[in-house]
Amino acid sequence: TDSPTEPFKEYAIGGVISSGNGTFMLLKGSEQPYVVNIKGLDGNVLPRFSNQLEAWRDRLIFNYAADDIAKIEATYELNPERSFALSVGESNNYTVTSASEKVDLEKKRLNKPVAATYLNSFKRLYSEAYENDYPKIDSIRNSKAFCRLKITDKNGKIKQLNVHHRDINKRSKKQVDIDGIAMDYDSDRYFAFIEGRDDMFLIQEYVFGKVFKDFSDFYYEEVKK
Repeated sequence: TDSPTEPFKEYAIGGVISSGNGTFMLLKGSEQPYVVNIKGLDGNVLPRFSNQLEAWRDRLIFNYAADDIAKIEATYELNPERSFALSVGESNNYTVTSASEKVDLEKKRLNKPVAATYLNSFKRLYSEAYENDYPKIDSIRNSKAFCRLKITDKNGKIKQLNVHHRDINKRSKKQVDIDGIAMDYDSDRYFAFIEGRDDMFLIQEYVFGKVFKDFSDFYYEEVKK
């Protein structure tokens, strides 16, 4: 069919064979079922045919080339001295500022390679999953954020991600700190919200950790010769 709303083919998907490496499927209009697998995949194909809507939704959070970014603001509500704003001027001249009174820049210089690397850190950042069935979404959304990342592109369009700690749970890989004290928060994963959207995302430290910089990371102490 040439209609964009009519399916090209329809299959009824059955169970998994005893070895676990194939799935029974039946083409609509046919009487002969087949065992279907994917070459190179050690497993069944059922996860490729999920009937959960969120399994098909795009999980992309940020996808910016460095040249498209005008400003990045990182706000740490619980640790204001970590907060900063990185602005990109003409000829890629960078400025990194802080609103905290605790910051002392005497004898310090901006580390431009660090700023450049940071701007290149916002390409293809994906969440791990949607967490819209989580029972405490509203209380998490209304709590103080671990970090608020606000990006303004060179067209003036703004996107903000509000990142919140995730309570420690039995699936958390790290349960205690280096002193053997029980941790309050999961060190590997966070909950996150895109400002203006209802969805709650699960994001990984492994993916997003590089964008949780501190103001002090952008400066080095000048050494007198």
